[in-house]
Amino acid sequence: MPAALSAVDYLPHPEKHAPAPVCVVYGDEALLKRRALETLRHAVLGEGDAEFSLSRFEGDETPLRDVMDELATLGLFGGGRRLVVVDDADGFVSKHRSELEDYVQHPQQSNVLALSVSSWPSNTRLAKAVASTGLAIECKAPGEAQTPRWLTAWAKSSHQLALPAECAEAMVEAIGPELGLLDQELA
Repeated sequence: MPAALSAVDYLPHPEKHAPAPVCVVYGDEALLKRRALETLRHAVLGEGDAEFSLSRFEGDETPLRDVMDELATLGLFGGGRRLVVVDDADGFVSKHRSELEDYVQHPQQSNVLALSVSSWPSNTRLAKAVASTGLAIECKAPGEAQTPRWLTAWAKSSHQLALPAECAEAMVEAIGPELGLLDQELA
């Protein structure tokens, strides 16, 4: 069973990891989760009027039927594909685990279901099924020692800045390993 893909590895090279019919974005790093979902949206729907083929739901408020209806509908734009995102889906996954396990085994191939959750225990049947046929992206901040190297790469890929290693180290020392704050400073 392949391990989950780190967002730190996914974001610089998303073209190496095509979106699967079921994708899970999980972890506690908000910047990485937001960027991973944006990158998935772009990979699935492209640019232009693709927003018409995007449906977003809040996990606690959404009936499974609504999500499945959206997944069964063909998109008008974005190459005929739809992206259905369930945000804060921890409760949604717990409530509908059995149905989601069935869906992962026989997904609608032209559309993509993206679940955004805080935790994704790898020992569950659902996580194992997604690991074998889907795409799981772990959004966890790099360790404090690795953060300056991440910051240098992030500055180049997200802001087109050449940030010397010593500047990245000074920023991390002054601000701390808070990726969102570091990104704001780069902007």
